[in-house]
Amino acid sequence: MLERTIEKVRPYFHDPQSFLNSPWFDGLKDVEIDGEPGLIVAEWETGNISSSHRSVNRIMVGLVAGMIHGGFIVLPNRSLYHYLTDRIGNYRELRPYFVIWESLAHKVENGVIEVIVVEHEGESKAVRPIGKLTDGMSDREERGIDERVDWE
Repeated sequence: MLERTIEKVRPYFHDPQSFLNSPWFDGLKDVEIDGEPGLIVAEWETGNISSSHRSVNRIMVGLVAGMIHGGFIVLPNRSLYHYLTDRIGNYRELRPYFVIWESLAHKVENGVIEVIVVEHEGESKAVRPIGKLTDGMSDREERGIDERVDWE
């Protein structure tokens, strides 16, 4: 299977072997499907919407090339999005692009992609909120940025 996969992706990658060995996914699990070895991958999305697109694209490349047999991405719904890092990828923003990935289904010999949407259980004003900042703000103390969030 490995040789076939490398030949399939060779036109797109300078070094297909290193591509297969790279830490491309947040989680990997070897499985057996109908007596054949397979691989399931997972992406837990904590980046912005562009990162979410890249995550789904990586899974689709793996499926189309036959490198993986299944992949899933975990995203927050829009109501949970409000409490997370600014501009984190979320289901509502990603859903309109599903048609693009669905159009590749005929190229996948054996595999599935799933999107798992997570939501919070509740909200409480009795719990002190965690300060909300944007990515790339490591020098926030030096610039005097206030870490408090106004929840009112």
